[in-house]
Amino acid sequence: MSGRVVGYQFLMDTLGLGVLHLPRHAHVAPVSRVQDAADAILIPQHVAPASDHLVEHVLFALKHEGTQLDVLAAAFRKMPPDALLGALRATPTGGYIRKACYLFEKLTGKNLEGFGGQGVPVPLFDPARYVVSESPVRDLKWRVDFNGLGDWNMCPMIRRTTRMDACLESDVLARAKSLFDHVAPEMVDRALAWAYLNETKGSFAIERENPPAGKAEAFAHLLRQAWEDRPMDETRLAQLQSVTMANPLLRAVEYRSEQNHLQAGTPGAAGVRYVPPAPGEVPSLMDGVLSIANGKNAMHPLVRASLASFGFVYVHPFMDGNGRLSRFLLHYVLAQARALPDKGVLPISVAMKRNEMQYLSALESFSRPARELWNVLWIDGARFELDFRGDEAIYRYWDATAQTEFLFEMAEQSLQHDLVAEVDFLQKFDTVYRRLDQELDLQGRDLAALIRACHQKGGVLSKNRRKQYALTVPEDAFEAIEAKVKAAFFDPPVAEA
Repeated sequence: MSGRVVGYQFLMDTLGLGVLHLPRHAHVAPVSRVQDAADAILIPQHVAPASDHLVEHVLFALKHEGTQLDVLAAAFRKMPPDALLGALRATPTGGYIRKACYLFEKLTGKNLEGFGGQGVPVPLFDPARYVVSESPVRDLKWRVDFNGLGDWNMCPMIRRTTRMDACLESDVLARAKSLFDHVAPEMVDRALAWAYLNETKGSFAIERENPPAGKAEAFAHLLRQAWEDRPMDETRLAQLQSVTMANPLLRAVEYRSEQNHLQAGTPGAAGVRYVPPAPGEVPSLMDGVLSIANGKNAMHPLVRASLASFGFVYVHPFMDGNGRLSRFLLHYVLAQARALPDKGVLPISVAMKRNEMQYLSALESFSRPARELWNVLWIDGARFELDFRGDEAIYRYWDATAQTEFLFEMAEQSLQHDLVAEVDFLQKFDTVYRRLDQELDLQGRDLAALIRACHQKGGVLSKNRRKQYALTVPEDAFEAIEAKVKAAFFDPPVAEA
């Protein structure tokens, strides 16, 4: 029947699964072959499952829609083990039935006793559809290679979109290394000092905070600790959380033991924009996050950084300070992978703050639909009754495509727009300073301050600035500073003959 839903959507509708909406569902259509549409997969009648048997739709989905772990985890918990055995007996070497049996055991914790798979090993995630681990692990019983980007505590998926493929082919981290390899060590130190300071400011700015000097310095020191060769665990995370919290009453010693939620400006239930998983789920979910962050399987460093950072913020393991820690994990992963020069840092939070709406969109690609699975009743003040109607698998097996594409773009911007620009500024600043120091008899600190002030104003020294230095700087010196700054920073370069 044309229009009949099949595959994952059929399982969701038939079993009433509390999972997120599919980006595209499969349904029967008057087509001669399987076709991709903007919001659907069009299936010919002769390809669709012939019956409403659940296993038929599981096998169809694995073949034509890919590996959707959250749907399968929720579905298998409502299916008896016998459901798969008939199909296994019929085709013991079939790749899709072996995948289904393997996933049934892993996702439910139940064994299909006395049975096993035969045939050629198959990857769990099709490398043509998904970004996969570079170090798959074979299950000998079912002859299935686990090539997911995590483990069974948390295994996000990343779809191979045109944009994602372009990200993976980019060499942003290699170019960052090359930048520092071709700059004098003293210049590298100054650029990195700027990067650490501005990454700190950017991370606090995203949280709408303006930290006092001591707190900013503490967080910058925290970023440098990302290079320490020690694995991340609950104790260390709690210590880092305490460093970021000015209020001692908000400092944590372990993961949260109560339900948390994120409140927007709107009062009442309408203002609750995200509800993280229940406290009882946090330890195992964080085991999954830390397995990714600590590098248990091989993948691109920025992919790992994305999964660890966004996975952390979605679990929200502490009552406060989660945002800053999630961005710290970005730098921790890159540092542990030695993806940048020693003690190097990309000011990614600066780029995120500059693209705040895109950052929010990436976060909400998961958090918004997850919020729809919670019933939120406002009691009074800050008290809510929170009732989860979904399946906990949504927090373990989520789509990280949008988040990872966003992070690659922010890494590119932080390199080109921020770090390269800062190195360029420092080189031009030094040239201007050296030339003016030879021409003018000024104190070094005054000259440096005036060059920076002139640059900030587009090559002009304001009247107030001239008055401030009128007793120590001659009028013609102001003119010379403006001329040199304009020539170095703002005048278009003259084409060589």
